[in-house]
Amino acid sequence: MAVPIRDPQKFLPRVLGIVASDNLASIRVQERCGKIAEMLFDKIGAATSMEALAGRFQNESWWPWFRETETLGDLEPKIRVVDSSIRHEGSLEMGYDPWAFIVDGDLELTGDLICETPGGRTSTLIITGSLRARNLFYANSARIGVEGSATFEEFVLGTWGDGGATFGAEGALSARAVLLDAQTSISARRFNCLLMGGQGWREFTPDFVDGDTDIFVPEVLDPGGLYLDFDLARQWIKEGREIFDPEQEAEWRAKCLPRS
Repeated sequence: MAVPIRDPQKFLPRVLGIVASDNLASIRVQERCGKIAEMLFDKIGAATSMEALAGRFQNESWWPWFRETETLGDLEPKIRVVDSSIRHEGSLEMGYDPWAFIVDGDLELTGDLICETPGGRTSTLIITGSLRARNLFYANSARIGVEGSATFEEFVLGTWGDGGATFGAEGALSARAVLLDAQTSISARRFNCLLMGGQGWREFTPDFVDGDTDIFVPEVLDPGGLYLDFDLARQWIKEGREIFDPEQEAEWRAKCLPRS
């Protein structure tokens, strides 16, 4: 049953309630107009410190990678932890200020997971369970690690990885397609999706590279009509507009999927 919040302004504007079932906290956010709103990272979970988290997670394989977030950026990251799984009816935006965030459980969104920070603001998200969302956008200095599987209804779009942006899942990654620029990496136990990215990465082998495919509709290409305009593609994906030519997508899927 829903538990009313006495002072919603201290939690998140226009929060309807928290529904708890076993180890699953479901946070529902709704705007006045009735649309589902984005949830901001610094409004959920609890603020903490690396020292406090070390007592719980220092024996995990990912801990050194997470802890170094404190020393890699120009600014001190905001450190938070959620001690349960999260199911959110909407999107989760991590914000531009540096962050170090642990979800000790699953993260399930009906909307998008948006992890995009400016260069020099190294930030890290660890999900100890599985991840499910509509789309994932990661860029610049945002790093995401998932101990379970990662499932996306539509796309994973990663850009500007020369700033450190990366995504890794210990389990399988399932999506319609992963679209990366040449500087950005991704890893998973298995890719159940089409994959565009740069050549030469150890973590993956792309099905096609940017500029060498007819899979995209012309409207999301750069002015030269050859390469994907990632900013425009991101906008179209968020709006639910179609970026693939359906016939070309079907041909690529028949050629590449399922993977052996």
